[in-house]
Amino acid sequence: MNRLNHLSTLKIDSSEKIPFKYKGRKYFGFKGDTIATALYSNGVRIYARSLKYHRPRGLYSLDGECSNTMMQVDGIPNVRCENTLLKEGMVVKEQNVKFSAKHDLMGFLDKLDWAMPAGFYYKTMHKPARMWPIAMKRIRKVAGIGKLAPDFKMPGKYDEIFPTTDVCVIGGGPAGMKAALVAAQRGLRVILMEARPWLGGHFEYRSAEYKDRQTFHDRAEQLAKEVEKKANIRVFTYTSMVGTYNNNLITGFQIGKETDFFDERYIEIRANAVVVATGCIERPLIFDNNERPGVMQVACALRLAKTYGLLPGKNAVFSIGHDMGLEAAVTLYDLGLAIECIADIREDGQDESLLKAVQDRNIILHKGWVAAMAHGGKQVKKVTLTSIDGTVSKTINCDLLVASAGMTPVTGALTVAQAKLKYDSHTGFFLPIDLPEKMHAAGWLLGL
Repeated sequence: MNRLNHLSTLKIDSSEKIPFKYKGRKYFGFKGDTIATALYSNGVRIYARSLKYHRPRGLYSLDGECSNTMMQVDGIPNVRCENTLLKEGMVVKEQNVKFSAKHDLMGFLDKLDWAMPAGFYYKTMHKPARMWPIAMKRIRKVAGIGKLAPDFKMPGKYDEIFPTTDVCVIGGGPAGMKAALVAAQRGLRVILMEARPWLGGHFEYRSAEYKDRQTFHDRAEQLAKEVEKKANIRVFTYTSMVGTYNNNLITGFQIGKETDFFDERYIEIRANAVVVATGCIERPLIFDNNERPGVMQVACALRLAKTYGLLPGKNAVFSIGHDMGLEAAVTLYDLGLAIECIADIREDGQDESLLKAVQDRNIILHKGWVAAMAHGGKQVKKVTLTSIDGTVSKTINCDLLVASAGMTPVTGALTVAQAKLKYDSHTGFFLPIDLPEKMHAAGWLLGL
């Protein structure tokens, strides 16, 4: 698949090919690719099968928020390939399949879902009692999500550090970077943690205008450069927060880069104050077959193009419930994606400039409509849209359905620390109302 090599937002280097093996064959990705995006560029659309019914699973998100791309990598099962960077010589295999993910011999179980409701085996296979140990082994074999050899030894180098700091900022998006900069300007020591391999958050891959003709991407780059210049800001990228505990104890897990002396690292931080700027994730849109390969979140489709130079499909339908969906549709259309229509569950309240951009491109917009069913066995082939009152419906051919119900704040760092949340009808978010001492929240997770 050809890449969009002209974009300033790309994180891949198309001049450096990286070889890897998938199902015994040699493939190539580019430096900066994840395993999943490298496979996507080579035409792979089905990565795995579901745990129980062996339904096909495709690329849905790019931040490890789902299990769709869990595969065996270098002998290690359950690796989330969508946010695992590609390395030379990696050996990637499918798991939990008989024959292959595309042609799984266990796929017939999907036709028997009516006979296998949740927990059916506990009700039907425990009598007589001697039957249960036999049944349990068979169930685990069919529904397993990966195998690890008993003599397997985990490769790599491991490290642990226990730094202290004045301020720990969780989240390297625009709000997190700004909070780190303000604290650093006051002479405080700052640790900034970001789960992705780079700073920028939801600004980093967007080319829409932020303010005064500056794009979101340019604003993210500007802040990142300012952070880099501050000697009293210590940045941990590719670092996921594990927990927030009493007295502002923060734990994290970092994946090493090629230039690091470690492969994985445990980080335990003692901070005088904590700023949580973890942003938002998308809420899945609920409809029949909403996990079929070809159904993607808005950010997944947009980042495939803007970060990795891959158009997510050929003919798309959008079913969205927020302005980021409209922005993504306009951006992807300008990059060459054919958009059959946009179904926006909102009847009003859309950003006027985005509505004009959609209209200027002659993209059909159905207000008050939503996806009701995705059609296709192993890949989306068409989608049925319906009005929200259910009185009118239509079916449209497509190979990509970009679906998102809206945004929801990532509040795990707050709730683990026992912060109290309350629903806010204006933002549609559960917002913090009672935070632990010296813990603060900032940015998008507050609806800002």
